[in-house]
Amino acid sequence: MSRAKLCEDIKNNIITTLKIPDVDPAQIDDDLVLFENDLLNLDSLDALELVMAIQQQFSVVISDQNHAFNILKSVNTIADFIEEQR
Repeated sequence: MSRAKLCEDIKNNIITTLKIPDVDPAQIDDDLVLFENDLLNLDSLDALELVMAIQQQFSVVISDQNHAFNILKSVNTIADFIEEQR
């Protein structure tokens, strides 16, 4: 899977999992800080849902909750983690 396709899949996962229908995947920059912006308005409960969805869709394990926020910083950091786990 190409990096571009992986990032696209991650963005779609975020929108679908967190039920954000008014945001287009193209609006989410790969380096956008996911939890510190007005576009997505994410909170800690969203982080938990997102961790579970990423683990399920991409067959990875995020075992350290403290490290999870670093992984979920942006689409690129999520993609980096997934690529490292594969």
